[in-house]
Amino acid sequence: MRCAWRRARASPWRPLPAARALICFPTPNGCAPRCPMSPDKMVLMVNQIAGFFDTQPGGAAAEKIAAHLRDFWEPRMREQLVAFVGGGGQGLKPSAEAAARLL
Repeated sequence: MRCAWRRARASPWRPLPAARALICFPTPNGCAPRCPMSPDKMVLMVNQIAGFFDTQPGGAAAEKIAAHLRDFWEPRMREQLVAFVGGGGQGLKPSAEAAARLL
């Protein structure tokens, strides 16, 4: 099975030892990197989704947000969101926080 990701050309510059620790490790088949999403990016994405569903008629925004996250987010992204909410969830909209508790 060929990987859809292009391999980066080798750089003539070697990374510093401290920078090597920040490089993400590949998946078992060598394709996409497996880096956890930064909390700021995750909060931004969840709040954008919540902003959309908060404006939709019919209420029950938290259930719709949770359904969207179940349908379109990877399990590790959802686990990271649940852990973030368990740690306080600073910056999340109330409907986004409620949706994360439903996951």
